[in-house]
Amino acid sequence: ATRAAFRKRLGITEDAPMLLFVGRLHTVKRPVHTVRAFCDANAEPAHLVMVGMDGNLTAEDVRRTVPSEKQPFVHLTGPLSGDDLDMAYRAADGFVSLSFQENFGYAAAEAIARGLPVILSPGHDLAYDLPRTVEGRITCGWLLPDDSVGQAAMAIVEWAAMARGLGKTTTEMGAAGRAWASEALSRERFRERLRGLL
Repeated sequence: ATRAAFRKRLGITEDAPMLLFVGRLHTVKRPVHTVRAFCDANAEPAHLVMVGMDGNLTAEDVRRTVPSEKQPFVHLTGPLSGDDLDMAYRAADGFVSLSFQENFGYAAAEAIARGLPVILSPGHDLAYDLPRTVEGRITCGWLLPDDSVGQAAMAIVEWAAMARGLGKTTTEMGAAGRAWASEALSRERFRERLRGLL
């Protein structure tokens, strides 16, 4: 019901894949690059929902970069917190952050813990702690090899295809991330690491 309510507010149908961005609208977080990658991916009927307060960019700055034909598929909500932010995570089918640098990446950690497949730039320190497949990719999504818009667009194309027709794959990615987060980011693990410093 929470998922449906959030999507209804934005005019997103239940069967349309929804990719979530959560972060300040700041050049370091690369919201304009995120819009460009999403639009280049031509992933309709997927939608991009961008949650965050203005930084050195405003929501209007970002909105102006969306081509007119893509505007129905890109949504800027402004800042959300508490139950409203929870609704956004529940409504999503994936998470994207193309930030140049994230020393930890709280929004990404939150998405992983909630079982969302993630598309992460190489600037996410947390990504290098994530479990890998035998081929070397992260088990819960995509860790991009560089900061290019092209690589991000390719990952969005793959994510959208999986979310539309191969839901089992994105579900498995989400489950792998949630299992890792419940162990690696638990209070117990944090307590053990603090004790190890003594």
